[in-house]
Amino acid sequence: MEKNIQDPKSILCAMRTTTSYFECKMKLLHKLEGMKSLTERFDMSTDPSNRYKGYHTFLTTRRVRDLFTKGKPLSVFFLNNNHNEAYVSVSLRDRDVRNLKDNDADIAYLTLTYDTENCYTSETGIQFCRFDLSNSISFAKMEDMKITDYAIMLPYMKGDQYINQYTLVYSDWDVLICDKQGVTKGLPKHCVELFNELMNMC
Repeated sequence: MEKNIQDPKSILCAMRTTTSYFECKMKLLHKLEGMKSLTERFDMSTDPSNRYKGYHTFLTTRRVRDLFTKGKPLSVFFLNNNHNEAYVSVSLRDRDVRNLKDNDADIAYLTLTYDTENCYTSETGIQFCRFDLSNSISFAKMEDMKITDYAIMLPYMKGDQYINQYTLVYSDWDVLICDKQGVTKGLPKHCVELFNELMNMC
């Protein structure tokens, strides 16, 4: 009696044409390319004392403004589960900070605001919008703050064009969401157009 044995190559080929196969590959690609981009572009002048705080403390406000103006990644934190504003920690030793510092404060930070409908762009499922950096420096005591989230801000650049568009990748791997009203944090969206293009190539 002849056994009904399928060719392993045909089984493998059939698996590679499923949406779930491409979904897994795209997730892996996003993670690998994201980590590669961070390695190449992130500011490496990290203060060792801030290594495991969840956010980076930049040495000067000028450095933060320069990175933001040039479209470089930034390390930010969020307060009280409010994801409509992000905060960048700045060293209390910075001259501009010292001139304004409240004697009781032990943290200084700059504020970034964003509107998910302003300059919205989606690229392979990752969503970007325009961010604005405040000119004022804020001060607080650590025990009075409730830091609830950390994230890396990654810029969107099309060739040499940069118009203050960023996305957010949180420490729990959630990302910035721009297409749901009132929701700005969630799971990455998969790009339907990209999957359709890949499926048509098979």
